[in-house]
Amino acid sequence: PGRTLPGITLDGTDQGQFVAGGTRRVSENVDMFGENVYDLFGQHAALTQRYGVDYRATSALTLGGAIEYGTIRDDSGDFDRLAPSLSLDYTDGDRISSHARLEYRRDRGEVSGTSRDQDIFLFLASGSYKLDDEKRLLFGFEYADNDVPANAVMTGKYIDGSIGYAIRPVLDDRFNMLVQYRYLYDMVGQDIDGSATRGPRQQSHVFSIDAEYDISQNWTLGGKLGLRLSNSAPDDATALARNDAWLTVMNGRYHVNKRWDLLLEGRYFQAQQADIGEFGLLAAGYRQVGQNLKLGAGYNFGRFSDDLTDLTLDDKGLFINLIAKF
Repeated sequence: PGRTLPGITLDGTDQGQFVAGGTRRVSENVDMFGENVYDLFGQHAALTQRYGVDYRATSALTLGGAIEYGTIRDDSGDFDRLAPSLSLDYTDGDRISSHARLEYRRDRGEVSGTSRDQDIFLFLASGSYKLDDEKRLLFGFEYADNDVPANAVMTGKYIDGSIGYAIRPVLDDRFNMLVQYRYLYDMVGQDIDGSATRGPRQQSHVFSIDAEYDISQNWTLGGKLGLRLSNSAPDDATALARNDAWLTVMNGRYHVNKRWDLLLEGRYFQAQQADIGEFGLLAAGYRQVGQNLKLGAGYNFGRFSDDLTDLTLDDKGLFINLIAKF
């Protein structure tokens, strides 16, 4: 849901993807795989094939390469896609875990008489480093550079990088804390609900600290303090301007039993240059799924979210949330 193609509005229902494939072990260190993907994206149906090789260079390092090719069928004009990619996975016991992937995507064709040619470079990386049983470093990085016609909606560069420090004491796991720095450079533009055009652009530095403490078997208190130092613009026709902001969050969580939690959260958001100060309230219920996951639903009575890179102020309403912890 919500998938888009540059400059194209979905016509029809997005009925998802069907994937069929298999893997064959060629030797102790080499696997070959193949997949066929049938994508029912409204009128833009696509059938693509993907083939690749995974090579386990050592017990910790796995290298991979793949190529995807196929055709996207469109009533207004078909276009072809070719996308080679390289990947790397490195895991050293439970101390180091990392993944990286580089992809080049090449589309060629026309839609409604307009060139659909585009070249996209994508790079993703994530990982964690365990300092000891209580502390670890977390990092993530995303990069996208779209070389597309000037009238395409998604033209621009996108960089999203973060590094965090997490602590959870072994002998007293009632306390959890995450300190994080995030850099976001988004010249593509944020999605706006109900609009076919792209919204705010930004270059932001975000500093945040999240913490929670179990004061009893039934009650957990938590909070977050965040600072955004940024330059932003409402669209690509407006120059970037200073747009700093603060966010303060306080919450209380009541553990009804081992499976169910209730959450009540108060928030305060202050935009410095816009001279905006708003209070918000959020209520939710969560159910434990296994040891590390929680699935919840609730209602946000405020316009803003707890993500300081979200510039749209359109977050009032129902939501579903999935939480994972280590």
